[in-house]
Amino acid sequence: MPHFHIPLQSGSDKILKLMKRRYSVKDYISVINKVRNSIPDVCIGVDVIVGFPGETEDDFNHTYKVLEELNISYLHVFTYSERANTDSEQIFPKVNQSTKAMRREKLKRLSTIKYRKFIDNNLNKELNILFEKYSDGILSGWAENYIRVNVESENNFINQIKKVKLMDNHNINGILV
Repeated sequence: MPHFHIPLQSGSDKILKLMKRRYSVKDYISVINKVRNSIPDVCIGVDVIVGFPGETEDDFNHTYKVLEELNISYLHVFTYSERANTDSEQIFPKVNQSTKAMRREKLKRLSTIKYRKFIDNNLNKELNILFEKYSDGILSGWAENYIRVNVESENNFINQIKKVKLMDNHNINGILV
């Protein structure tokens, strides 16, 4: 299925090093571009953590800029929380809760923009949908590239894959083809 979930964690090489990640931002961007060039309509989800100890405003802004410029589909944004007996417990300065919350909200807004754009790029395309629910004449399921789709139907196609043309961006509705 053309859906990848590729964790970044931070768009700052300094923070990635503090997290003991074995890749750089440049490495990550290269992987995303390879996937996107190989599978143009792919859905790419990204994990990112805000508020890791030592994360400055510049580090966060760099993360934001990297994510804003990358051709990705959505973000899973996590707020760092301290864990006892971890190496990160010894890293300072700590990021306060209000700053973490502001950074998280900013990335969640970016995620909404990215996901809407991804959906817009799939409108009027025919996609395979695996239907999971049927209620009150509405089939609901997931496209192969991770778009939730609702379709009016007199037939219950639960656990079946049907081709659907995506028609709008409000309720991600489509029509059976």
